[in-house]
Amino acid sequence: MRWSKIWWPPRARIARRDCSLRDVSPALHASDVMSRDVVCIAPNVPIREVVGLMLGKPYRAVPVVASGIPVGIITNSDLLKRGGLPMRVELLQALDTPALHAELEGLARGAKIAADVMTPGLVTVEASAPLTHVAELMSHRRLKRLPVVDEHGALVGIVSRIDVLRTAVLTAERPESSPPAVALAVDTPVARAMRKDVPTVFPDAGLPEVLQAVTSTRLNRCLVVDRERRVLGKITDAEILDRVTPALRPSALRSLVHRLPFVHPKPEELQVDQHTKARTAADLLAETAVVDENAPLREAIAAILAGKHKIVAVVDAERRLIGVLDRADLLLGLVSSKKG
Repeated sequence: MRWSKIWWPPRARIARRDCSLRDVSPALHASDVMSRDVVCIAPNVPIREVVGLMLGKPYRAVPVVASGIPVGIITNSDLLKRGGLPMRVELLQALDTPALHAELEGLARGAKIAADVMTPGLVTVEASAPLTHVAELMSHRRLKRLPVVDEHGALVGIVSRIDVLRTAVLTAERPESSPPAVALAVDTPVARAMRKDVPTVFPDAGLPEVLQAVTSTRLNRCLVVDRERRVLGKITDAEILDRVTPALRPSALRSLVHRLPFVHPKPEELQVDQHTKARTAADLLAETAVVDENAPLREAIAAILAGKHKIVAVVDAERRLIGVLDRADLLLGLVSSKKG
């Protein structure tokens, strides 16, 4: 078998949604919050198969395992740098079917395997590691996820940055009589953790200016503001891709191929159609999360979790943009403020 999904029976794991905090241990460990249902691959798996495993999935990394021991990991960055992938996986899946098949076939002809592309010597944590240690390690090493191993070094799960953030918020909502489950500074004001170098554009900005703003930082997105710097929305690289690689709406394509009556397009298909005709930032913007500068970090984390946002805009009392937070900034804020 070239790839497999590993699973272990749950052991005092914190629930993903609506969990009861009364059952949470006062000292959380990696094993309490990690994902146990992990897709992993062998070193000889073709890259074409690796990309296929990641398409349409919520995870953006696959551990490479030999005899149960993690020997590397393949992330979006690895596929871009060494795997021959022209764009991030989540953008690749936005292509129409012929274009997607062409890209996958190109990867197959390249004949690269997981061992050629993976990042070796990956950082791991033991299942018994305190969650505070996990958070500090992820923050200081700028890691989005950490493979979790047992005492023999075998892979038993993965803990992601979002797992830590979610746990911090759930823990902060515990009853007052309950002891703290994890010592992370969830009540620190967001202004202390935000970054001020926010790429912004006005609604009437042209596409070249929008593209430059989106690609100017590691955020892969920019915020759209009015002349008073009030936040109107965000633009991501996905919206830009819709614009530069227009394709027939799936509903229209189905009608043409199968000679079916035309079906009214879905809302997301209408949005893509709007993006293909975009001329300014106003035509591309999407909703974004916004919090006040005095709000605690837990509110910013909750906003990101609720809408599956990658960033949250920080505004002052006049609702003007003053900064932004992504998941890495939030984790660093939790860890740094705890120490300070």
